Amino acid sequence: MRFLRSLFTLVPTSLWLLVACGGPNGEAPVPPASLETNSLELRQLKDVDAIAVEAYNGPGGTAFEVQQRSGQIGQYPCSSCHTQSVESVPAAAADRRWTHQNIRPQHPIQGNCATCHNYEDLNMLVLEDGSTVGLDHAYQLCARCHFEQAQDWAGGAHGKRLGGWSGRRVVMNCTDCHDPHAPAFAPRMPLLGPRVPRTGKAH
Repeated sequence: MRFLRSLFTLVPTSLWLLVACGGPNGEAPVPPASLETNSLELRQLKDVDAIAVEAYNGPGGTAFEVQQRSGQIGQYPCSSCHTQSVESVPAAAADRRWTHQNIRPQHPIQGNCATCHNYEDLNMLVLEDGSTVGLDHAYQLCARCHFEQAQDWAGGAHGKRLGGWSGRRVVMNCTDCHDPHAPAFAPRMPLLGPRVPRTGKAH
């Protein structure tokens, strides 16, 4: 009986060693772990809309993706309401053009809406050199001032990764965690941890 148990234990290992040596035509083997990872990725990231990160690489120069934000914004695209550029709206209509009453800008301190938003195309953000990026690439705009945090974000030390720690890397955008108009987190009252009942006898 012990012999049979040992045999069954060795069979999977032997098969893996056989496969690891390559096929008869010298083709590279496919480890079972990668098949597991692929199926895991499909389950965890199948409903995540992501786009390739531009201008930044992950550890070792690897490419990664960022979760798309434009689809989560209720008033996007901006052109659904703004049919012309903000600059072309007459001054008399100024009270009607600012309908985002829920926004109380606190950031940037020495700036205004035009510091980040492109008045000629409100679906785009404007960088300090005049170039524009879409809202899904807001990290490029944030990085112009917060470059150290951007480096940590690209390297994986800042922000949140979706799906898992192996395989395809999809991360949240800066604006998924931080309100771009008031990015600092409000102070919170610390709470006690959960009270877990004792299961063993006290000594």
